[in-house]
Amino acid sequence: MMTLLEAVNRYGNSYSKDFTFFFTKLSKVCEKFQKQDFQTVDFNQRLYKLNEKINKNGLSILRNSDLRFLINIVNLKEFENFNLFEIFNEIETRNKQQLFRTIFNSFLNNYNSKYKATFQKFIIENYKKFPTTIREFLDKTSILHSVNILDSISREVAISENPNFTCTNNLISEFILVTKFGALFKLDVLKYAVALNDEDQLKKIIVWCYSNKDIMPNSEVYYILLSNYLSMEPSAGIKRIITDFLLNVFKDPRLFEWPDLDNDENNIKKQSCIKLFRQWLALDDLNLFIEIINETALDRMWKERRDFWLRYFKNKLVSDVTLILASSSDKLAKRIRESNEESNHLNWSKLLGGSSNHSVILMKIGDIIISEWSHNGATRFWKSNQIGAPEFHKRIYNAAELRKDSIPLKFGAVESTSLIHDSDGKWRKKLEKNIEYFSGVKII
Repeated sequence: MMTLLEAVNRYGNSYSKDFTFFFTKLSKVCEKFQKQDFQTVDFNQRLYKLNEKINKNGLSILRNSDLRFLINIVNLKEFENFNLFEIFNEIETRNKQQLFRTIFNSFLNNYNSKYKATFQKFIIENYKKFPTTIREFLDKTSILHSVNILDSISREVAISENPNFTCTNNLISEFILVTKFGALFKLDVLKYAVALNDEDQLKKIIVWCYSNKDIMPNSEVYYILLSNYLSMEPSAGIKRIITDFLLNVFKDPRLFEWPDLDNDENNIKKQSCIKLFRQWLALDDLNLFIEIINETALDRMWKERRDFWLRYFKNKLVSDVTLILASSSDKLAKRIRESNEESNHLNWSKLLGGSSNHSVILMKIGDIIISEWSHNGATRFWKSNQIGAPEFHKRIYNAAELRKDSIPLKFGAVESTSLIHDSDGKWRKKLEKNIEYFSGVKII
C-alpha cells in the first residue's frame, strides 16, 4: 500500500510557504489518495516487467508513473539494472513538470548518495523546466552549488524560537524536512544547537529534530550530542537533557549495543562517545550511592570514603559501574527516583544475603574490578579477566559472590584479600597505592 507521504509526493502540485495553502493541498491530496484503487503489486515482479518492456521497446513505451517509480528507487540495489542517464533523457524529452518534481524529490532523498552529483548536473542543465517553487527553494538554499548559504540557515534555525516557522520562511517545507536532505539539515541544526550551550534551546531543537524520528540517522545524532564534550564538561542541565534523550532513544550502552557510525574506522569515534556516556552514567550511579549512604549509614568515615571515590569518577577513570542495593536501600532508592524527575533514568541491581540496609558499588578502573561496601564493609579487588570476578549489570547479586575470590592486596610486607577502612585514615593511601599497582591508574 502506498504511504501518505508517497501519495503527497506523487499528487502534490507544489511546495508552499503558506500554511493555509499547505493544509488545503494536503486535504486534496488525501481525497485523491482515498479514491485511488491502489493494489499491492509485487515489487520484484513490477521491476521485471519494466525491465522487459525497456529491453523490448525502450523507455518511450513506459507510462509517466513507471518513470516516477524508477526515479524513486534510485537508492535501492534493484535499480542497478536500469540506466539513470537514459531515464533522465526520456524525462527531458517528455518535459512534464510532474516528472521534474519527482526528480527533485528523489534528489533530496539521494542527497548523500553516489547519485547526488548526477542529479545536480541534470537539475542545473534543466533548471528552467522545474516548477517555480522548486526553483525558489534551490535559489534560496543554493544547494546545487554551495553549502555556505544552507549553513547560515542551519544556524538561524538553531537559535529560532519556532524552528518550523524559520524553515518555512527559508522555503524548507515539511515535505523537504522528511527527506534524506531534511535529515542531514536537521543534523546541522542540532550541531549548532549543541554549540550554543543553551538548555532550553537544545531541548527544543531535539524535540523538533525527532518530530519524525523515522527519518533521523540515529548514530550521527549521538555523535553530535556527545563529541562536543569529549574535551569539555557540559553544564549539569545540558548533561541531563542529553542523558535522558540518549537513554530513551539508544538505551544504556552498558546493556545495549549502539549503532555504528558512518566512516568510523575501527569504531574509534563510536567507542569514544560510549566511553564518555558511560562515565556520565557512572557518576550518576555514584551520586545515588552517596545519597543512599548519607541516609542509611552512621559511618563517621563515610565522608572521607565519598571524597576518595569522587576523585576517580570526576577524573573519568571509572569505566563501568553497577550499583547493588539490599531491600531497605532498594526502597530508599525508589523513593529518591520517584521524588526527583532528574533521577528517572537511574537503575540498580538487587543484593541478596546481606543486611537489608547495605549497598555495594561495583566499579571498573583500568583492568581491575573493585567492590566498595557501605557501612563497615571492606573494599575488594578482582582482575577483570579472572575466573570468579563479579560481572557487571546483573539483575541480582548474592553478597557472597561480592566477597569471594578477591585478589590479595599489598600493605607493605602484609597481604590481605580486603581493605578495612581504619579510623586513622591510613586506608586512603593504602587503597590509592593498590589501585595504582594493579591497574596502572594514578590519581592526580
